[in-house]
Amino acid sequence: MKVKVLSIYDEPYKGSYRVPPAEQVESTLREWLKDNPNAKIEHVVQTPLADLDGRTYSLLVTIFYRD
Repeated sequence: MKVKVLSIYDEPYKGSYRVPPAEQVESTLREWLKDNPNAKIEHVVQTPLADLDGRTYSLLVTIFYRD
């Protein structure tokens, strides 16, 4: 089993990060899938990351797969 962790975040907006837009999440995942066409995905975990104020600024996507 292999594991790939993708960190997805949006560009800073007025000094702070924003939740990554769905298009950016899709684009990042699509690019990884294109580079790994033989991956047999077994499980995916999405973990939002927040700052000290509780605002979500990033998303970790963990992909468990086999070649």
